[in-house]
Formats: sequence, structure tokens, C-alpha cells
Amino acid sequence: MKNKYAWMTEKIGKPFLAAALAGCMIGVGGMVFLSCENRYVGAALFCVGLFAICTFGLYLFTGRVGYLPDNRAFLDIFVTWAGNYAGTLLAGLAAGTARPKLAEAARTLCEGKLAQQWPETLILAFFCGILMYVAVDSFKRGAGAARYLGMLLAVPAFILSGCEHSVADMFYLALGGCAGRGFGYVLLVSAGNALGAMAFHLIFTRCVPKTVSK
Repeated sequence: MKNKYAWMTEKIGKPFLAAALAGCMIGVGGMVFLSCENRYVGAALFCVGLFAICTFGLYLFTGRVGYLPDNRAFLDIFVTWAGNYAGTLLAGLAAGTARPKLAEAARTLCEGKLAQQWPETLILAFFCGILMYVAVDSFKRGAGAARYLGMLLAVPAFILSGCEHSVADMFYLALGGCAGRGFGYVLLVSAGNALGAMAFHLIFTRCVPKTVSK
């Protein structure tokens, strides 16, 4: 019985909490973005969420799902997604209580997202999955300050281009009071993020020639 509880703690409990905290940090990034009148400044400062996640080793669905073809960690991905959802839900409810004006802004943003046709949403999510893979893998492969360059470029890029990030959308929907009717939308965006990240990972690792520097 002790081994069973230990397994559940290590495989489900701790990852879920790490994912919930990651969801809260994406929520912080979303709050900053909605608070900025200048969308370019807001897009750049949204990076605070991914910065904290990468620096402290938290679990983010869009940062982990790209490696699924190699590690086949399906339980890990499910727990991460669920934890992100819980964290963004709590962050959204708290932020809406403290900053009602942000809730109004999020509601307007969400209405536009929910009005999209599903092919548009899926395509935008696919490209966001690629950008998030680039950001996280650059952090893993980089050294020194250069490892943060990927997120400083990729995060503002997906925001300013209108690409759809599932965890950020979880937060916006919770903040705007649209979480219930937006659940299917989140699932679609999550699928698009996963497809984009995994496609880029597979092409990069299996098809791109690896040059050896002289």
C-alpha cells in the first residue's frame, strides 16, 4: 500500500502540483498582457510566465507534449494538462475577483476566440505549438543568457500573430467567465498545440541533417 501511495505521489501528485503552479504563472503572464495598453509591451512581458516555468522546472503542457513521440509519457501529459487547467482556473477566478476590469477585457477577447471556425483555431494552435517547442527546446539546449532568447522571441511572436495557446486560453476563459462553454475550444487548441509541437520535434530530430561544426 505504501508503494502504491508513493507511486501516486511521484507520478500524479507532485507533477499535478507543478503543473498547477505553471498554470498560475501563465495566468500571471495573462494578467500582465491584459493590463498593458501597449500590446507589444504586454506580449514581451507575458514571457514572465514561461521564464518562471523553465527556470523552476514546472510542468507546462505546451512545453512537454512535443517530446511525446520519444518518451511516450502519456500519463505525464494528461496530468500536466489537468494541472495546468486547475491552476489557470484558480488564477482566473482570483484575478477576476481582484481586477474586474481585466475580467471584462478577457471576456471580450474570449468572445472573439470562440467565434472562430474550428479550422482557423486548429491552424493557429498548430503554429503556436511549433513556437512553444522552439522556446522550450532552445532553453534546454542553450547556455547562459542565450537560452532565454527563444522564449523572448517565440512568446511575443505567438501572441502578436494571434496564434492560440491552450494554457493561456484556459486562463482567459476562466477570467472572462467562459470556462464552461469554452471547454471544447480548449480541447481543440490543445490538440493543435500538440500536433504542431510533435511535428516540429519529429522533423527536427529525424529528418534535419545534423551538421558538425569544424
